[in-house]
Amino acid sequence: MGLRRGRWKAMFFSLRVRLLLLAAVAIAPLIAERIYTLEISRQDSIRLAEFRMLDLARQGADAQDDVLTSARAILKTVALSDITRKAGPACNEYAREVVQSAPGLSLFSVASPSGQVICSSQDAGVGLNISDRDYFRDSLRLRTSVVSGYFIGKISGRPHIALASPKLAADGSIEAILIASIDLNWLNRLMESLSLKNQATGFIVDKVGNIVARYPALGNPMGQDYVNLPVVQDIISRDFGATRNRGLNGTPSIFGFVRLHEANAWVALGVGEDELLRGINKQINNLYLALAIVILLILAGVNWGGELFVLKPIRLFVAKALRAGHGKFDGDPVHRNLPTEFVTLDAALDRMARKLDARETELQKANRHLNRLARTDALTGLENRRSFDTKLRECWRDSAQRHLDLAVLMIDVDWFKAYNDRHGHVEGDRCLQIIAAILKDRINLCPGGVAARYGGEEFVLLLPETTQAGADRLAQTIRSSIAAASTADTDGPAGTISVSIGLAHAIPGGKIESQELVERADAALYEAKAAGRDCVRSYVAESIRMAG
Repeated sequence: MGLRRGRWKAMFFSLRVRLLLLAAVAIAPLIAERIYTLEISRQDSIRLAEFRMLDLARQGADAQDDVLTSARAILKTVALSDITRKAGPACNEYAREVVQSAPGLSLFSVASPSGQVICSSQDAGVGLNISDRDYFRDSLRLRTSVVSGYFIGKISGRPHIALASPKLAADGSIEAILIASIDLNWLNRLMESLSLKNQATGFIVDKVGNIVARYPALGNPMGQDYVNLPVVQDIISRDFGATRNRGLNGTPSIFGFVRLHEANAWVALGVGEDELLRGINKQINNLYLALAIVILLILAGVNWGGELFVLKPIRLFVAKALRAGHGKFDGDPVHRNLPTEFVTLDAALDRMARKLDARETELQKANRHLNRLARTDALTGLENRRSFDTKLRECWRDSAQRHLDLAVLMIDVDWFKAYNDRHGHVEGDRCLQIIAAILKDRINLCPGGVAARYGGEEFVLLLPETTQAGADRLAQTIRSSIAAASTADTDGPAGTISVSIGLAHAIPGGKIESQELVERADAALYEAKAAGRDCVRSYVAESIRMAG
């Protein structure tokens, strides 16, 4: 028993087995790399699908906007006609011609101020009373064009949106309300145009989670409440984006969605993950089979190569040693340097690892330094414009989510060109550095604030959670501090270095973009320049606080 155990132990720890194990370890990274590459491909496919679905959703939103734009133009043209003076069939025929000339319109009607339909492209619509429709009442009250939300048409029984516009009489009174109805055929046309139309799904959902339209169509979707579905919750919580969720039918899907602002709804387009990833999953399965075959071939090759290039020379070396033990020194010189090669290889690998480690450390240091250089203005040590733009977008999103104040100060050095011409660029650079030091010191008083050199002699301050009054106090402090720190004459009328400051304040939300806040601060800066410089001016146009 002990002899048998010894044989198995000797076989397991034999050089042949160790070579096979070494080969298995050597090819393991290759296997891992291939699997990792395919997993990356899987993730890339998902991201590509997200981008594609979002782009298609934007196309859908654009399609509806195009139809609405066309409908508005048609209503303006019709409002100039004498349609209300036509009677009966002549008016209805005119309405049908309007619909035929405008792709996307499903119905055109004329209603009296009392809500009675007096003319329609569909005979069944004549005589209907639409005074209960919100869009009719709003157009009548506001005397302007109004877009409705989605509703079920009284004639078609399908979801529509309507564009209502008043037709004014010569005395300025409302003669009639012109109404253009738009159905959702554009969604079907968009979905039918996709190469993935057999796997793609689409739907329109309103702000309360009701499904307005659906592709593929499953009966009349209007009024079906899906508000509790995670995919619907995710969609109506944002203006646009992509999401991975189970669709309306429970199938895991990738959706892109965009808000239809005028209709207060969202269009979402998706594709099933299983269908999308079927190809890459098949590749992964084929890879496993191919790897199994490759592993067997490699192990067979290692077994043969090990015998030929390692085991055989070692046997010859052992034979030489045995012969030497018998006093015979005519052994094959092939094995003379074999141990030294292994030692040298080991030492070389150690040296290579140390060099690679040292180079990795150097690269990390260099990357950190480059990141600092990419964010920092070399002259002043402040953030540069690129870094400021990035932090503005981040702060804008955070302030919008938390409904917090946000202010921007745009600062420009007065008469700086004259200062440079008189004192030279070296002194001009020192002047900018002094101002930057003051800004850096003052921005520390505003947690989360950012001071940046915007370009040339312009600086900008980003002040989160700062009211307009607080921003104004800080601006006045900066202006007076710079004036007090000035030590050299200039050619400006103030006689010392001074700055003009423009202030803009907002509570982000609605359709306002972050760059508009900077533009308003810049407009206020020009107002300060026009007011004689060395002063602070705030943007005083209408507030940019808007409802979401």
